[in-house]
Amino acid sequence: NLHWYDYAVCVVYLSYFVATYLVAGFLWFSARSLFRRYVAMIVILALMGFATYALFPAAPPWLASQYGQLDPTTRSIAVIWGEIPIVHVNTFFEEGSQYANPVAAVPSLHAAYTLLVTLILWRPAPPWGRLMLAAYPWAMAFALVYTAEHYFVDILLGWIYALVAFWTVSRLTELVAERRLRRATPRSLRTSSSDGNASPPVEPRWGCSRCPNPRRTPTTDRPRRSALGHRRPGREPGGRCGAGHRHPFVPAGLDLQPQR
Repeated sequence: NLHWYDYAVCVVYLSYFVATYLVAGFLWFSARSLFRRYVAMIVILALMGFATYALFPAAPPWLASQYGQLDPTTRSIAVIWGEIPIVHVNTFFEEGSQYANPVAAVPSLHAAYTLLVTLILWRPAPPWGRLMLAAYPWAMAFALVYTAEHYFVDILLGWIYALVAFWTVSRLTELVAERRLRRATPRSLRTSSSDGNASPPVEPRWGCSRCPNPRRTPTTDRPRRSALGHRRPGREPGGRCGAGHRHPFVPAGLDLQPQR
């Protein structure tokens, strides 16, 4: 006898097959940089899970009970699928399950990808969305145990795998960003910043390499106002030296020598 919460559990369980792709599509259109990180996390998490399946095959509760290793259990997903009033749904489940690996229970990728969705959407989500994201991994954990698909230890291990993949990609992204920033910074600034006895940074200066005696205080364009009265900044960085040459902004620590 099926109840309403049995169908609710089935919906939560089946959301695993679409949530990952829906989140990927959302990030593709809204946050392209976050999409790249998300794809890298998915790949790393899948490789970790498949490697564990190959090295440590483990039977889920419903399969262990069939061989007498546990008390009788019911694989509820198969039963609920048969009661869904859609043509050929039960046949689709029976034919599709023969291609699945029945001893791929450790870790639970259902739990891992569910937590990964929560982690990747946590920052951009509004407060009400965070409540739903926080409840999603626990709802999936309940559904997996209720339907005899996984033990709770499988779920814990899946969460650990998700945290490892999330932290690894996030850390690598930060290291790559720092490396690009160092490459974009002039060498003289990197040397002065790495020296512990370096003097404090001076104020930004201006200079012109085409003037024999460049002025350090340029005359910049005054701020303008648009047709609606909005204040607009002048042309910065940039200015004109005493000879009227327009020259670029010179960061602190650099000095333009006049050409002879």
